[in-house]
Amino acid sequence: MKASIPAVGTEIAGVITNVPTNLSNSRIFGMLTTYRKIICVKRVMRKLKNDAGRSLMQSTGTVAITFASKVLPDHVDLHGWRFVVNQYITPVKQC
Repeated sequence: MKASIPAVGTEIAGVITNVPTNLSNSRIFGMLTTYRKIICVKRVMRKLKNDAGRSLMQSTGTVAITFASKVLPDHVDLHGWRFVVNQYITPVKQC
């Protein structure tokens, strides 16, 4: 038998906005500082269709951050800038 703790009880996701789109996820992860441990950073992408009907992914200024905590921090610092952290609400999956 193997015991495990569900992520719901140990992790929480937050979101910050207006992050420069030229920064990669790994660079943001390395530059972020806060008083909570950061597990994962992922930029929110937007799907666009071009003239040929193909789907393209475009970076947005929104970044989702997963923290190893039950409580979100009030803010995070990114390269000298302070960003307010809001709760991340998972989008509803559609068929």
